[in-house]
Amino acid sequence: WLLTAGGQAAAPARLLGTSHAGVSALARCARTEAPSASLVCLDVDGARTCSSPATLVHAADLAARLGEPEAALVGSTLTAPRLLAAAQALAGPIRLHFDARGALTNLRVVSQPAGGCAAEPDGVELHVRSVGLNFRDVL
Repeated sequence: WLLTAGGQAAAPARLLGTSHAGVSALARCARTEAPSASLVCLDVDGARTCSSPATLVHAADLAARLGEPEAALVGSTLTAPRLLAAAQALAGPIRLHFDARGALTNLRVVSQPAGGCAAEPDGVELHVRSVGLNFRDVL
């Protein structure tokens, strides 16, 4: 297993350190290349002195037994990353809008007028549920 400090946002208002982000990415790549390898990445709270070595070994072993490839130890609580559905900020049709090109921070979601233009009799109306964006699209 690999040990990092402050690399995961496992607790509210937890300060993240980017120095160990590469280690987590390396672990993900290694698990992709060798799925049979049980490489657990355990993150501890970097702001405080970490727990005893026995506690860390126990937490890493527990994460591995639970099948969690990544876990964070916050105090005495072991957590695992999960995706949650985001709250919908805008209702109705939306579009991505650039205020200025060159940075992702210039990209924002704006409302689109409802019922803009009807499809032609032989046309098709598409409802896009997800999109991908590359950095080159921003430039």
